[in-house]
Amino acid sequence: MKLVRQERYLGREKATKHVVHLAKSLNIPVPKYKNFGDDLSLKSEHREFIVNFKDEVEHTINSGKANMLQVWFDAEDRFLQPVIEMSMPGSVEGLSCEMTSTLGKHSVSVTNQGALEAPEKALARDICYFHKETCELYNSWDIEGFSRSFRGFLHSCVSLVDCFLFRYAFHIRDLIPDPSEYTNTLTLDSQAAIMDRIDAWMVTFAANELGNFKSWKERSQFIELKNKRNEFIHPSVPTVVFEPVEVAKYLNYGSTGVGKLLGKMRRASSTTDRIGFIHQVAHLPKVVARK
Repeated sequence: MKLVRQERYLGREKATKHVVHLAKSLNIPVPKYKNFGDDLSLKSEHREFIVNFKDEVEHTINSGKANMLQVWFDAEDRFLQPVIEMSMPGSVEGLSCEMTSTLGKHSVSVTNQGALEAPEKALARDICYFHKETCELYNSWDIEGFSRSFRGFLHSCVSLVDCFLFRYAFHIRDLIPDPSEYTNTLTLDSQAAIMDRIDAWMVTFAANELGNFKSWKERSQFIELKNKRNEFIHPSVPTVVFEPVEVAKYLNYGSTGVGKLLGKMRRASSTTDRIGFIHQVAHLPKVVARK
């Protein structure tokens, strides 16, 4: 048995549509398709940027999200604007500096020997990494590595949804003087069970979809992912079984039960599902178990 994983996240046509959508949303002129390989110079108040649409499309095909256009697009989002990730490789003798990132009322600093990450982007990268590693390690019959990567994948899937919810809770603290005044916002910004907090998010941001939400297949698949993770987080029996056909199913649920779930929640709240980390996970390559 082999776990066969497609190489690409998106086909060229869908990747091109994604890049064009981002550019138009940013009011960036879209060149004719035959000129996608030409560098486009964009000037801001402080510097000049070069964008190459061909490179953006290739980046989307191979990673599920665009490159520079994605950074600019995500930065304009009210709730999911990411912090700027920072790091400096190593340290230079005698050189000491501090990097600071600010988002809303939150500010954090890191020295030149450290790194600063956006949790939602890091978790999306983890999902993609473990998704690939699970297949490759199983196919090379590294069963210990295979099971470790699969556990990492399940952990990261649930954690990304958790992170998404708390990103909204972070902003609600600024929008509502006393979030505890309302049951839904109090639950959203709490340590309540994740399904309770998802329901609270829907009440807060997408109440019009409450009647349909519990029948969403994406919601059901997330619950399956969470329950599979709980088999080793809260074990009720002394064994956990990872069958390749079942593993392939859960790897594919990463796309639908996490990426597409978050995208559908965003659309239900009348906001875009094109945010980079959501679009990336929603288009994870398909996995099939084959003899």
